[in-house]
Formats: sequence, structure tokens, C-alpha cells
Amino acid sequence: MPNRQNLLDSTSGHLLGDISSSATSARVVTDDGTWPATFPFYVTLGESTTHREIVRVDAIVGDQHTIVRGQLGTSGIVHPEAEPYVLGVNREDISRLLAHLEAAAGGGAHPDLATHDALGLATDAELTAHAGTSHGVTDHGLLTGLGDDDHPQYETSAEAAAKVTAHEAAGDPHPTYHTAAEVAGDIGTHAALPNSHHPQAHAIGGADHTGTLAHTALSSVTADQHHTQAHTDTDHTSASRVTVRKNSGADVGTRPRLNLIEGTNVTLTVADDAGGGEVDVTIAAAGGGGGGTTGTADLDFGAFPGKSDASVDVTGQTSIVAGSIVQAWIRPVATADHTADEHLVEELQVIAGNIVAGTGFTIYGVHSPATNEPLTEDRDRVRAPAGGYGTRLYGVWKVAWRWS
Repeated sequence: MPNRQNLLDSTSGHLLGDISSSATSARVVTDDGTWPATFPFYVTLGESTTHREIVRVDAIVGDQHTIVRGQLGTSGIVHPEAEPYVLGVNREDISRLLAHLEAAAGGGAHPDLATHDALGLATDAELTAHAGTSHGVTDHGLLTGLGDDDHPQYETSAEAAAKVTAHEAAGDPHPTYHTAAEVAGDIGTHAALPNSHHPQAHAIGGADHTGTLAHTALSSVTADQHHTQAHTDTDHTSASRVTVRKNSGADVGTRPRLNLIEGTNVTLTVADDAGGGEVDVTIAAAGGGGGGTTGTADLDFGAFPGKSDASVDVTGQTSIVAGSIVQAWIRPVATADHTADEHLVEELQVIAGNIVAGTGFTIYGVHSPATNEPLTEDRDRVRAPAGGYGTRLYGVWKVAWRWS
């Protein structure tokens, strides 16, 4: 006979870590006993707690158990680390199993079979025969409280057939739709009136528009409303041209474009003013008459005793040409070396020349007195007379210039 105490010994352990409500594996530390080697079997998670769950164990590898959650009427829930993990067989289950085994070992009749016969339950053969027969009521009218036509919202076959027959007998069963003959007649009438259908869809300039139409007669258009249209130069062969004349005299020509040419001492600056809808032309003239381009410069004769001539270059004159007229003169304005009065009385000749087109010119200054330095005589020995070198100027003198 089996050892009752061995069967009562259970296998238990605890979780090595938390598991979620849907986890399909768990790491288990075995605390007591040995887990079965035949699968599947059932264990209880959280036994004797409010979060008790029964799971099915399908495999064990090391401490890793493969489980199926929420068995035997329980649901998958979250379990914390160290949650009890116990083989799902209690003492009551073991007692019933031992009683069953002991009865079989004593040679007596199986209690379950005896109860089955005493109750007169059907055998396997009787159940098989029963499955092949028809059971229950098959006639709708025989059901308690129902008649043969207990669904009046549905038509019977006879009612539907009668309506189909009546529909076929009608000459025009769908009066809301046109027959083929009616459609053909409409098309014929439509084709006979080419200018009466779709009056809003005529091409501008077509034969349908032989007269004129007032702007205000158009829908959603005001009297002075205009429409932007993109045109090319070829669209305006005459209307967009400009006529040019000189000094209000005869017309010189009419062209789409006007060309401005810079003359001598004339500078043109042309800019497109898109915001103002115009092209701006600025004309600057240099020279001519009493005008011209003017400026000042410094003639530097150096430190005392100085020298008899000096020069200064005037640059930055981009419009000057080889044929321009240049002039220079003394300007009576005080400098660091000489007063304005000295400028008035000094015999200093100023000349401008050496024009470089597009760059500038040179101003020359020469001290012009006719007197020479006095001759000197060496009293101790005889030598040739000395002197006659002319006088000198020193320092900075102010000059003015003009060219045209």
C-alpha cells in the first residue's frame, strides 16, 4: 500500500523576483521537497493571501519555471519577490486519493462504478445511439406561445411572389425615372437649341457674344474693378511704346525702350524703383561754363630753408579726361607755417598740368623772384665769386584747383 506520509509531504518554494500579471516564466527558489518531473502540474502563488493565483507549470529548467497564468478560476496578477510558490495538492485531495487506491488494492468494487450503476446512468453505447436521433420541437407553430406566422414584419413567400407579379404587370413601375423613349426625346430637343443650354459657358469672343456687356452687369464685379493679366512684350506691339522728342520739338522716335548715354563730364545713375513703379535717372555734370569740379591742396616746400619748387598730385577724379581744362591758384588761407597775408604777397607761381584720364592731375609751385642771392668775396684769398642761386620757400602753402 502507498506510504500515506510520503504523499502528504508537499513541495514549496518562493519567487526569486517580481513577476507581472502576464509573465510566462518565473525564477523559483525551492524551499522544501522536489518538484514533479512529469508535466503539467499546478502550483499556487500567494497561498493564504489576498492575491492568490493558481498557475500551470509546463516545464522546469534549473530555477526557471515555464508557467500558464490564471488557472482554475483565478486571474493573473502581479506577485512580489519572495511570494510563496506551493505545489497545488492539499491534504483533502490526498485523503480522497488514498481512499480510492486502498479500495482498489482490497479487491472490492470501484465505488464510483457502483454509484454509476445504482443511479441508472447511460452507458457509452446508449449515449452514442442517443446522439444520432433528433431531439426537440422542429415545427415553429408547435412552440408554446408562437404561431406559424409569428413574425408579421417579414413577408411570406406567397406575399413576395404576389408583389413581384404586380410589379411586372405595371406599364411604368418607376415613374420617377425616364424611360429610354423619354430620354431620346429630351436629347433631340436639347440638340435643337444650341444657344439655350449652358448660357454661362460661352468662350469670350465667340459667336454667342456679338454685342457689348457693361462691366457693372457682371456678377460680383464693381464698376472700376480691374483684372491683373500677365502679358509679354509681343502682346503690346504699339500701346506700350514711348515717344521721345527734344526741347518740345519734333518727335525723334517711338520705341519700347529708351537708352541714355553719358556724354563728356556727365555721369548717369539709373535705379529701378519697383515700389514706385518707375525708373529713376540721376544726371551729374562736371565742368563747363563757370562750374566744374573744384577742391584744395597743400604745396609743401619742406623745412627751412626749403626749396624753390614743389608739387602735389590731385587724385580720385574718375571723370577727368585727357582734354579737360585744369586750373590752380594760391588760396589765402593760413597754414601751420604761413599766415593768410603771406599767401597774398608771396611771389609764388602755381600751375596745373600732367592730366591722367580717370585719375587726376598735378599742381606745380615755383618761387619766381628775379633777384639772386648777393655775390660774396673771400677777403683772405682770391676765389671765384659765389652766389646767384635764387631765393627759396619753406613750409606748407594752401592752393585751390578746378577742372572741367
